Amino acid sequence: MSNNEKECPASLEEAMNIATFFQAFGYANACRAILKLVTDGELDLGPKASGNIAAQMAKAQAEASKTSELGTRFIDLWDATGEKSKETLHTLEDILGDTQ
Repeated sequence: MSNNEKECPASLEEAMNIATFFQAFGYANACRAILKLVTDGELDLGPKASGNIAAQMAKAQAEASKTSELGTRFIDLWDATGEKSKETLHTLEDILGDTQ
């Protein structure tokens, strides 16, 4: 596999799908955290609200699943980039520093 084949994203559509993966994955994790608070008794939402959150979590998991191959490929590429891969996401200062 050449470097060009491994690069990600290769198109605007791939970039949008990667963003969708991270957004859906994060949203599903947030829903999961809220439901854990409910089941642990730390938050009382009632059955209807809890059911709605569970449904939202299922939708987000399904969306993340659709783009998971591309998302994990991006994560693998990010992890393979060396020392910078230990950082989280770029900060605004990092981005502006590259353009100044």
